[in-house]
Amino acid sequence: MLEIRNLHAWYGESHVLHGVTMDVPEGRVVSLLGRNGAGKTTTMRAIMGLMGRTEGEINFGGANLLTLRPHRIARKGIALCPEDRAIFPSLSVKENLLLPPVIAKGGMSVEQIYQLFPNIRERGSSRGTQLSGGEQQMLAIARILRTGARVLLFDEPTEGLAPVIVQQIARTIADIKSRGYTILLVEQNAHFVEGLADIHYLIENGAIVDRLEPVEFARQIGRVAQLLGV
Repeated sequence: MLEIRNLHAWYGESHVLHGVTMDVPEGRVVSLLGRNGAGKTTTMRAIMGLMGRTEGEINFGGANLLTLRPHRIARKGIALCPEDRAIFPSLSVKENLLLPPVIAKGGMSVEQIYQLFPNIRERGSSRGTQLSGGEQQMLAIARILRTGARVLLFDEPTEGLAPVIVQQIARTIADIKSRGYTILLVEQNAHFVEGLADIHYLIENGAIVDRLEPVEFARQIGRVAQLLGV
């Protein structure tokens, strides 16, 4: 269980997270939904130790992550798939895939990754930036599955992708969940996470404003979409 308690964060003098509290149970998919600037990515960055100033608690594996450096957090078994995908343009697809170190046992083998993402095998010698947006997103996901991390943070994985690719991403996340991974999924697309996430949190102006179970979420999808501005 990843437990976030009364989390505050600052960019310089700007107070951007205001007491965020949420749980990400083991083996579940949890969505964090909000508009641009609501605090979604900042929450992800705080979990990974990438914010300059934070207060509160992020409890995982017997430690408050706010007291740890980013590399120590990664070795706890948490990995971030960033919104910009962070594909290295000078490296081939296979080199991008093999770049992150394995930090724990239990990660997916290269062959297992190729079975999950056949395009990654086919495009192995291509430069990372020669891939389509959807293929780059698949590579970014594949890369963290190798590391052995069991808690995966996905930041806007559907951003800028065609509807058919969005559906493929949804199937991929469902497959990953079925393998026992824990996923925190940041999104603006309420319809994407409906039926995919087990718990939904809504964030606005740096604070959690609601927590919804799937049935409640489905009933209130119109309100949620309005909150997100979609």
